[in-house]
Amino acid sequence: EITCRDWSSDVCSSDLVYKINEFPNNRVYVYTRNGQLIFRKNSYANDWTGIGNDGKNIPEGSYFYQVDVDGDNQIDLQGWIYIAR
Repeated sequence: EITCRDWSSDVCSSDLVYKINEFPNNRVYVYTRNGQLIFRKNSYANDWTGIGNDGKNIPEGSYFYQVDVDGDNQIDLQGWIYIAR
């Protein structure tokens, strides 16, 4: 289990993106602080378990995320999350 903390709000939630299921064409990207893409998913459904695209657990720490809500190649949401294990 992971806990995601979005530093752009005062609310701590396990959902990375609120109501993302209402946007089935979404795309989610997660990067290290150095800009390395470690997670990418189309049709994201708040089901991320902290495993990178390489199949390994992502270490505890801060990560930058971007969300293209409607799949039009425009970033609609972005911010920082903290993974705590």
